[in-house]
Amino acid sequence: MRKTTWIELIVAGKQRASLTLPEGYNHLELPLLEAKTRRRSRELMQSIASAALSVPDWIFPSTAAVRAMVELEPEGLAAPARIWAVGKATAESLKEAGREEVICPVEGADSEALFSVLKQEVGEAGFGGRRYAIFCAPEGRTWLAEQLSAAGAAAEMVHVYHRSETRIPRPLTERWKRVHANAIYSAGSSELLAMASQKLALLGVPKPWSVPMLVYGPRLYKLAEQLGWTQVVRLQNPSREAVLAALAGLR
Repeated sequence: MRKTTWIELIVAGKQRASLTLPEGYNHLELPLLEAKTRRRSRELMQSIASAALSVPDWIFPSTAAVRAMVELEPEGLAAPARIWAVGKATAESLKEAGREEVICPVEGADSEALFSVLKQEVGEAGFGGRRYAIFCAPEGRTWLAEQLSAAGAAAEMVHVYHRSETRIPRPLTERWKRVHANAIYSAGSSELLAMASQKLALLGVPKPWSVPMLVYGPRLYKLAEQLGWTQVVRLQNPSREAVLAALAGLR
């Protein structure tokens, strides 16, 4: 029986633990984006120093942001009174970097889940007078900063890394085209989902795409449908374990 290929859309360079695939599957990592720490500059280091001196709440929306901060200013993580992570994976990265106490959503791993936790923390007092520093990439999503600002908080975005499109080697591109018709995809972010959709169109694979696309959360579910995926599967949590469970169920 021909094996199905799980195509995992990834950010290049991100560490991923080894895993055991369900029976009947191959695995193909497709690095569509890469995250690079910004070069040290006087302006950037001043922004980090200013946040360390005057902003008590720091927010990390990705593991790439944590890695960038460690590379730029490893001692900086000791400065803020509270550090917030978008999800458990980012929280673990912060703890590995030496930050003992990190707050993150118990369930979920997106800006919406984190904003709910932040609202619970301020309670009836609201966000008035609160200050947050969000360490992110200029190409990233601005929804959380916009929500905090609209609620009365001061939200400063500090761009510590940037995302860019990778150049996929020709042999990998050819393999991707060969296995697409018998594949199941997974995407952990809107950027990866949009990039895969764009590249499939450029490769001459016409819409609609009827192979399964596994995503977490209502936002990515809706986006996948809008982009032309007709068999979108919503995961119960944003983890590779959830992807593996879904793969076993689909098989």
